[in-house]
Amino acid sequence: MWDKNNNAGAFYFYNKVTLSCGQTFTLTNILSGVKFILRDNDKNLLKNRKFSLYSQRIDTDGSPIREKEDFIASLDSSMEGEIT
Repeated sequence: MWDKNNNAGAFYFYNKVTLSCGQTFTLTNILSGVKFILRDNDKNLLKNRKFSLYSQRIDTDGSPIREKEDFIASLDSSMEGEIT
């Protein structure tokens, strides 16, 4: 899944593959969809809210890295309060 960045959208299987020292293994799958539901602290739906989706990277100190090439999509929660 990607809108603006064709390098984003892959996901990984954690604890599903066992490798020995020196082995190399690559597995990439496609998500069939992602559903975002936005809510405030009182659990009320946040309708018609625009937000951006970025791939997640952190630097050595654990701080998020935000760069233009990490941008994936601009989204809107719509009247229904969700986007799929």
